[in-house]
Formats: sequence, C-alpha cells, structure tokens
Amino acid sequence: MNLEAAGSKGPELLFQATSEEMVYVYQGVPYPYGTVLANDIFSSGILMSDTDFRQFDQYLRTPGIDMAVVGHSYFYHSTRDVVENIEPGVAQHFGENVLSLMKQMTSRPRKANGEYENDSLMQRIRKFEETLPDQDQLNSKDSPKSTSSASSAATLPVANTSPFASAGKGGQQHSRRPDLVFFTLFGMKPLVYSGLTAKILYTVWALFCSFMTAVSLRKQTDNPASEKAAKSTSTSSNGGTHLTIRLVIGSMASIIFSLIRSILYANGVAFIMRTVLSKQLSWFAGEWRPVALYASPVLLGLISPPFKFLIPRSAPDAVCERALVHGALLLNAFLAVAIQLAGIGSAVMPLLISLGVGSGVASGIFLEWLFKGLGEARRVHAVVYLIGSILPLAAGVELAVGTLDVFVPLTGRMPPFVPAEHIIATLVAVFLYIPLPLLPALAYRVPFSGTTGSHSIANRANLRQLLRLGCVLAIAWFAFLSGWGSWPFDPMHPKRIFVSLSESLPSGEIGVHVAGMDGAAGFPALVQGLSHVAGAFNQKNATNGGIQVPEKIEFHQWNSNWGPFHPLGALLDHYSLVSLPNLTPGGELWRENQSFGVIVVDDRLDDGAGTRSLKLEMRHTGVIWTMLEFDAHVLSWSIDDSPPDGYTRHRIKEASFYGTNTWTLDITIGLDPDVHESMQRPSGALTPRNEAGRGALHLTYSGMVEKEMWPGKKWQWEEEKNVRARQGIPEPEGTVMEFFERISTWMEKEKSGSTDLFMMHTIVKDIVI
Repeated sequence: MNLEAAGSKGPELLFQATSEEMVYVYQGVPYPYGTVLANDIFSSGILMSDTDFRQFDQYLRTPGIDMAVVGHSYFYHSTRDVVENIEPGVAQHFGENVLSLMKQMTSRPRKANGEYENDSLMQRIRKFEETLPDQDQLNSKDSPKSTSSASSAATLPVANTSPFASAGKGGQQHSRRPDLVFFTLFGMKPLVYSGLTAKILYTVWALFCSFMTAVSLRKQTDNPASEKAAKSTSTSSNGGTHLTIRLVIGSMASIIFSLIRSILYANGVAFIMRTVLSKQLSWFAGEWRPVALYASPVLLGLISPPFKFLIPRSAPDAVCERALVHGALLLNAFLAVAIQLAGIGSAVMPLLISLGVGSGVASGIFLEWLFKGLGEARRVHAVVYLIGSILPLAAGVELAVGTLDVFVPLTGRMPPFVPAEHIIATLVAVFLYIPLPLLPALAYRVPFSGTTGSHSIANRANLRQLLRLGCVLAIAWFAFLSGWGSWPFDPMHPKRIFVSLSESLPSGEIGVHVAGMDGAAGFPALVQGLSHVAGAFNQKNATNGGIQVPEKIEFHQWNSNWGPFHPLGALLDHYSLVSLPNLTPGGELWRENQSFGVIVVDDRLDDGAGTRSLKLEMRHTGVIWTMLEFDAHVLSWSIDDSPPDGYTRHRIKEASFYGTNTWTLDITIGLDPDVHESMQRPSGALTPRNEAGRGALHLTYSGMVEKEMWPGKKWQWEEEKNVRARQGIPEPEGTVMEFFERISTWMEKEKSGSTDLFMMHTIVKDIVI
C-alpha cells in the first residue's frame, strides 16, 4: 500500500491498482473513494507524474494499490505544504482506511462452520506467487494464460531474488493492471466487477436500449404528423422505418457535433484569453472558476440547432426532440461497449450516462403506454428529463469535482508554452456534457410557447443570444473587472517562483536568474521589481542602485545555471540578471581543496577500437543535487539504462542519500563521433570536441550549496546568527542568505503573500578532460 498526498484536503483517492484482491478488499474500508477513471488517467502518463509505487511495481513486481489525498494541491511541494495547512480529519480518514485494509489482508477469514481459514489473504497470495515461474516464462508464448479471478495474481509475481540481478527483471509501469472496473458514488461501497462481466453487461444493455428506441421512435414516425417527413425520405411503404433509422443515426451524430462545437466555442474563448488578451490562468485560484468562464460557450454549443443533413427540418419538433433523447441514449450505450472492448475500464462513465437516460426513457414509454399515447406525435414527457438526468447529474458532478480538484492546480503549474487555457476549456466542455446529456433535446422546447414552430425558434435564438452575451461578460470579468487576469494568485493559491544565484568557478562571477512556473500575466513586471532589489543589494553600486534591465532567456540544452533543477529547469519561464550582486564569500565546506570537483580515476585510450574509457569520481562535500553534463557519443556506461545512440547532450544527476559525498561514473565514448547540426551551440560553434585533442571531453558540473537554499536552511542561518550575536562576533555583510532574505521580504510585501519562493546557490564549473 503506497500512501501519497498531492493535496491537503478531501478524501483519499484510490487511483492506481495492480492487485485484484486488494481492490475487492478496498470495498470494506469505512470511507471508500476511488474510480477506474483515475486509474486509467494516471497510468496513461498524461499527468507527467509518478509516485514511489512505481519502484515496487517495476522492480519488485509486487502487487498493490496506490492512494493519495488530492484536494487543494496548490501547496504541493511548496513552503505552505506543512501540517498546519492539512484539513482536520484527513489523516484520520486516511488512517482508518489503511488500518481496515491491513486487518482484512492479514486476518484469517471465518468459515461458515465458525472455524477460521489456515491462512490470511496475504499469505495465500504469497504462497501462490512463490510457485510461479520466472517472469520471462510468463511472457513466453508457450506459458498458460490464467483467466479465472481466483488465479489472476499469476500475472503479479514477486521476485525470489534481487530484481537487479539480471537484465529484463520487472516489467514496465502498470504493465500488470488487473482487468477490473471499480467506482464509487456518493461515498457508497465501491462497485467492482471484472472486465469480462463489463463487456457482457454493456453489450446486453446497448441492445436493450436499441429495442426501446425502436419501440418509441417507430410509433412516432408512423404518425400522420410525420408522413410528410417520411415521404421526403422514402417513397416506399417503409418510409417510416427509413426515417426512424435516419433519425437515430442523425441524432447520434448531431450530439457528437454538439460536443465538438462546445469544445470549439470554449477554445475560442480560451484563444481570446490566452493569445489576444494575454490573460491566461485567470481561473487559477478556484477549482470551479473555469466553469464560470467557459460554461456559456459550452452551453451555446450544446443547444445550437443540429445540421440540416443530420436531422431533417421537415420532421416535427416533437419527433426531433424524441430522436435526440434516444440519440443520447444509444450514443453512450454503444460508446461504453466500444471503450470496454478496448480494455479501458473508464467505459463505466458513458455507461452511467446511458443508464440514467435509459431509466428516463423507460419511464416515458411506460407512461405513454399507460395513457395510450404511444400513437401520438407528442413531446417527450417531462418525467423523462427528470428521471433521465438524476444519475448523469450526480455521477457527472462527482466526477467533475474530483477531476477539477486535480487538473486546475496542476494545469496552472504547467510551463508557459503548454496551452493550459485550452486544456481547461476542453475539460470544462467534456465535464459539462456528462451531467447534461439531454440538453440538446431539451433545447427543442425551452423556451416554448404557441403552436407555430417559428415562435419556438425565435425563443431559442434569444436564448443563444443570451449565452453569447454571457461569453462576453465572462471574458470581461475574468480578464479585467475582477483583477484575476492581471494577477490570479493569492496566499491560498500562490505562484511558484524560483531564483538561482549562479556562481561560475573559478572566476567567482555571480548572476541572478529568475524563473516562473506558469504563463500567467504579471511575471515580467515582478522580475523588473526584483531587479531593483538585487541592484540595491550590490554594495559597490549602492549609489545608483546597480539596476540592470532583466533579460528574458530562451532556455537551451547548454544552459547550466539551473543544473540542480533538471529536468524542471527546461520548463520554466527564464529571466537573467548578470553580474549581480557583489556577495561576501562564505566558509562553506565545498570551498575547501578538492571537496567539489571531478576526479579522473582511470583513463584508457584505445586507438584501434576508436574509444576512450574513463572512470570519473564526483566529489561534492556540502553540495547536493549535483549534475554532470557533457556532449559525446557514449558507447557504454555504468548506468542501468542504455545510453542514447549517437553524439548528443548527456545529463547525469545525482540524488544520493544525505551524507554521501561521492559518486562515480564509468563511460566509454567514441573518439570520432558524427556531430549533427542539431548539436550546434547558440554561439554558432559546434561543441568544442577538438579543442583539446582527439577524444577530449568537455564537462560541465554543477550543484546546489546545501547550506544556502531558501527557505530550507533559513532556520539554520538564523540559529547561526543568534550564536554569533551571543558571542559578540560581527555579522558578515552581503552573504548569500542575507541576499535571499532581502528578496523574500520584498516579495512577501509586494505580492501580499501570494508567491511561493524557492532560492538556491548554484555553483557551476567547466573543464576539459
């Protein structure tokens, strides 16, 4: 059981599972909350995120489940991610579920006769796994494939020896997901069933929906009111049947086009916000704000009239309305079948929509039969909309709440080049359709008065005009009137800002580099203000403030100022302040002789093979997150993964245990690599591989000074200041931590606590071996 917390509020979410048994056991926890949709989304890799669960899944081949608190993830990996900001009850809720799982897994089940089983569920799984063949045998064509639920753990073996003993041990992430469908609604006991059961049930339900559609629509198209439309469709006696088929196919296509149109309208508003007005992320400080911004264009797309070639205008409004109701039913029913046949458990969502709509349709058919109305071309009964909307609305709202809880904070932290505005607009369009599948049909009668169709169309046109006005007002509010467009952050939803004070060795030249994590407005002005603070701190230029204009930097693969932040550094919005400030050198451990650098332990040149083999040792006392970067054609190295082919840029980052001050790398490189033009540096020159002789290796190594990062070492710095004050030792001026404190104080005052600031002292050195 892997326990995670990307957020600080709300229930814990079951979002990954590789054990069928544990998913069934999860049904018995006191506060279940999980869905196969979360499992499918996370395993798809779309979130570009991972958890420690991968280590057990990929390397130990251990079955399990992964659970996390995901509500209000705005504080994730920030200075506000502290105990005081965890919602009361979250830990208790999590703990009770975990304790229940542990008890169920380790307790011996009781038999009907009152006696207990000899083994617990966990023991039975382990004994079963120990009899399994090796993973390679399981993957072979001749190995038997288990299909029964009782033996499904056969695909979840636990290695009896070290998984690192030989190549190929362990599968890829999530390669052993059980074929299960599970979901919870309203906090009830999770419903769990196998993928095979889902395929059978979904298919039977889709066929039954087809039968209800045939009964209801056939009666409508046989009416005299529909004869004109039938004749325009077919001159044969089967005109009613042809019209029914055409209406069914056309209504399903019309609903698809309505959803596409909603997505396009919402993305049109997103284009205005992001590209035209440069006001993206105005919704960031609230998970439901995107709905307020994009609801009007989405609803406008859903209620717009269908295309003429899909639903004939000659058909009465009552028939068209009924066709769209059944189109929503059949579309979602058969969509569930198709998705489940593809092995995707998230097919349960269109199934729930079709179950809700289907229950409404069945109620309508019953009422019409009861009152002998099946032979009349009448409107869809209001009961159909009432009953047919209950389940989609409930399931859709619960799904939207969970999805927006995750995606709004996450999308708001995406790099500036990622179209975050369009991602959120598309999500809102999809998750507004799910609870409102009957809205396209309802548009045929809301508002409706009189007996002529023209009056109804005029009213629907007025409704569309109101929604267009809603789009304009939403844009005006979010972009200008609310102030969110200029600065969408607040103390509960802060902007993440990073500062790298980069020191080049051995020259000692220092530069301040600032980066943001998103594309929201207001960052350039903030950087400009920060440059004034940095300039004023420069003691040599105190008379004029030492102010320099910030320079926006296009990040490239040879930029080493953010080495310890790799790979995040390449995703940030960068600005640079060069030669600032003039800081007082400290007595850090890394400044001592040979405590930070690369030592060549072994160096062998093989002219015959055209290779050079080196053993490098990185020493980094007092320096963490060290990075080694170089351009070469690496033939082999001592890293688990095989090196990329050809001459390219390599970055090797260390994340060792605290107190580990050395690490080594064995590499063999080609002496005469073929250098592609893509390896051309921004200066215009190719990588200087021939400057120091054949096979020379140009290394850049960097790291973060462990004692000089803010706010992580603020407490230690303040303690040392207090000790010096008590001992009467003068406080050194112009130190790195003093500079960080000055920046932090200004930022807090300037933005009223709406920023989350991380600052580090980076040291960088270039050498040629």
